[in-house]
Amino acid sequence: NQDRSEEAKQYFEKALQLNPDDARAHNDLALILAKDNPEQAVIHYEKALQIAPEFTLALNNWGNLLMELGRLDEAEAKYREALRIREEDEYAWYNLARLAEMRGMYEEATQDYLNAMENSPENSIIPNNLGLLYASLGRFDDAKAMYEKALEIDAENPLPLNNLGVLAEQQGNLDHAAEYYAKALQIKPAFLLALNNLRAALEKLGRSDEMQGWYEKALEVQPENGDVHNSFGYYYYSQGNYDEARNHFQLALQYIPQFPLACNNLGNVELVQGDLDA
Repeated sequence: NQDRSEEAKQYFEKALQLNPDDARAHNDLALILAKDNPEQAVIHYEKALQIAPEFTLALNNWGNLLMELGRLDEAEAKYREALRIREEDEYAWYNLARLAEMRGMYEEATQDYLNAMENSPENSIIPNNLGLLYASLGRFDDAKAMYEKALEIDAENPLPLNNLGVLAEQQGNLDHAAEYYAKALQIKPAFLLALNNLRAALEKLGRSDEMQGWYEKALEVQPENGDVHNSFGYYYYSQGNYDEARNHFQLALQYIPQFPLACNNLGNVELVQGDLDA
């Protein structure tokens, strides 16, 4: 997908020219500005909240910006302010969970995730992320239960399927892992993480020849996906097919010109072929 953030920024600015008291436009513009101009983003979050003091989404987004800047105490204050306004704010609970996890406060993070789930039972991302936390703590049964809960909520979410694959692999069940990765790719063929995980699993199982078809399906859906071309190139490289590897690494650079990994991979192809030609 093309980055259309500059076009979006222009529309939000136009909206504010027409109506300077549009709190949502201030919030949306702040989201665009946050990456490259956090100071300006803060100004627009402040304006949004001056206009609409109970706009909890702006508080959460401001907190997320502060968390990205490493200002964790200030971020927590924004999330807790959102909860004072609306105690059942699932975004604030979710963000507090992420914050507690960053701080290594895992019991608190778990409870915050559970609070978020209680207030947003239709959101599959929350149990998926709680599953990731459980898995990191070695609570594999709990992790599996959360991934399965996420799939009960949204059977078309490929993330918990991929994570079930990782979990199966951690428990030494490569066949089941490959099945989960494949299911994730049936839903989202160009899902890079699942592609890479399936490639590695099939290689360990001695079934690398099955992988070519998955890459071809991914590129049918997204023929200009540079990350997929790079991964496909690595697959060919690992199979000793250096001409095809070079072709896909070059395509990766065509679609992502500033792609150091693809450059490095092309360098390795040239080194290997130079050795073969010597």
